[in-house]
Amino acid sequence: MKKSFVCIVIGWVCSSAFGQVEHKTLAIGSKAPDFSLPAVDGKTYSLQSFKDAKVLAIIFTCNHCPTAQGYEERIIQLTKDYSSKGVQVVAINPNHPESLRLDELGWSDVGDSFDDMKVRAKEKNFNFPYLYDGDSETVSKAYGPVVTPHAFVFDATRKLRYVGAIDDSERIAKVTKHYLRDALDAVLADKEPTVAQTKVVGCSIKWAGKEATVKSYMAKLAAERRQAALQRAEHAGGDAGRMPVHAHHGAERLEPERMRQAAQQLVAAVMVDDRLAHDPAEAGHAIGEPARDLSAMQRKIGAS
Repeated sequence: MKKSFVCIVIGWVCSSAFGQVEHKTLAIGSKAPDFSLPAVDGKTYSLQSFKDAKVLAIIFTCNHCPTAQGYEERIIQLTKDYSSKGVQVVAINPNHPESLRLDELGWSDVGDSFDDMKVRAKEKNFNFPYLYDGDSETVSKAYGPVVTPHAFVFDATRKLRYVGAIDDSERIAKVTKHYLRDALDAVLADKEPTVAQTKVVGCSIKWAGKEATVKSYMAKLAAERRQAALQRAEHAGGDAGRMPVHAHHGAERLEPERMRQAAQQLVAAVMVDDRLAHDPAEAGHAIGEPARDLSAMQRKIGAS
């Protein structure tokens, strides 16, 4: 996995070394904080919405994170396996979409906005409520997830009985410990989970307040693209100017053609750069379609 594209965090709390705001993770034995959040199915959910569930499993996850993506099918299967046993699985996206940098979208075709969540849920046929907390992040701050994904298991009285990872490996073939499933089985049997808390691995939560950093980064990226476009235009113009008119048949038509192409490249690049600098939310679409990685975007605007 390329570190330049995503921030992977391992630990109990989010370290300030990663430039993240720390929010204390809910302690074992705590009552579940209530919420009222919109979901991709058009409904608004609260704790009361799941009052009939024997066990409530809340998983903080998102769209863009490769680790979260790696667990999507496992969460779907978990829901299939445990819904008939009285377990309600609920996913919450804690990320503020404007705190997500373009390079952090390197592993996804969509971002973390509410509209993007609808796209991902439909594409993957999510069989669980997928709730959005990105605007205020009030609920996420109350629960204190460190990364996506981060699981919280509450019993019938909505007391926290397990918090941590879903299992012990992002690579499903390497999984040896099924922490979340084991915790669900224990709570359903009215027993204490053998492991009540684990470390978590995933992408850092995109807390609000990083917008200035994101805009600064996008402005820097735009400046680099503009400089590259100027250099390409200068190079193309220089080649055309040095070409002898008698080099081959039609050369007198080739020189202005190269100049025209160079000008078009420059105008297109500056237009894209202007969108990158002033409308970061549209950056992924500035080249006509979402870019799956930064190098693809660079190729599309001719900056590779």
